[in-house]
Amino acid sequence: MSASAAESNCVAVVAPFVEGLQQAGLTHYVRLMGGVGSAALMHPGTHFDDVSGYLETSRDFTTDNPKLGLARENGTPRDLDTLVVSQDPNIIQAVADVAEQTIGNRLQVEVFGLQPGLKLYDQTSSPFGIRALKTVLSDRYVCGDALKKSIFPFAVDLDPDALRPWTLVVDGQQWPTLGPGATLLNYLTRSISGLRPKDTDKFHDMAANVFNKLPDIDEWIVDGPGRGEWQLAGILQTLRRSNSWPRRKRELAIAGGALSLRAGSIEDYRDDPSFVLRDRDPAVEGLALWIATAKSRALGIAESNELIVKLWQRFGERHVDSITHNQ
Repeated sequence: MSASAAESNCVAVVAPFVEGLQQAGLTHYVRLMGGVGSAALMHPGTHFDDVSGYLETSRDFTTDNPKLGLARENGTPRDLDTLVVSQDPNIIQAVADVAEQTIGNRLQVEVFGLQPGLKLYDQTSSPFGIRALKTVLSDRYVCGDALKKSIFPFAVDLDPDALRPWTLVVDGQQWPTLGPGATLLNYLTRSISGLRPKDTDKFHDMAANVFNKLPDIDEWIVDGPGRGEWQLAGILQTLRRSNSWPRRKRELAIAGGALSLRAGSIEDYRDDPSFVLRDRDPAVEGLALWIATAKSRALGIAESNELIVKLWQRFGERHVDSITHNQ
């Protein structure tokens, strides 16, 4: 690949990072999310092997593919979300160091690991404290022997198989990633606002291709390892779309209706096991649900404004670790 191509193609920029992870013995901790992986899930030539957990891109995948440019359409750098399946700060930092050495600032790299359950406990014990109030993004928490995925004030069980590594093959190189079902669910559960407007077209393109190649993926999502995150996706759909929205806008149809997320009633979640404040004083429960709904809808409005999104991506995202990392 020419030097000019290397400067404009995500594959060429990320490839040294993957090689660095392999040399450092860190590959098995890492799941690359979004970016090239999402583009591969959208591409009709990608081969899906759900038995061995392989996604193999076709020869034309990197040829004039606009989804692999280093910049988004609004001119901001594309991001590379890197999940480290570990709580160990030394391992997480080692992955971040490899990213810094090999990618630098050519992409907006986010490296994040599993969170200690104490952080989730802190939010629950102080539901109107600053940590709980500013939480708008989901995280994965280790709570004893269990894994949880949470956006306060909700937490669902996370099946360890949902984090099972898949291998994405790009130009003959093997990249560690998540499975197609887990990737789709991440787009639905990343933000308290649910599926973000900037991701909507990409999500539906991915879903159409995934459901076409893996017709039984709905079982994995609804009744299999993805069931906890699917439950969380329904909660977020309810926060954003219940009650005040026209009935026709309360449902999110996925892959032409192969799956549907329907907004229910927020009040129904008062007694749901996923609501971490259930059995508290009714006034506390009600206020927490109202705040979560307000955050969901306010953030949804902001995410629908292209100027706000561009300014956040350019100036805010990399400088507000306490929000993006739920600190």
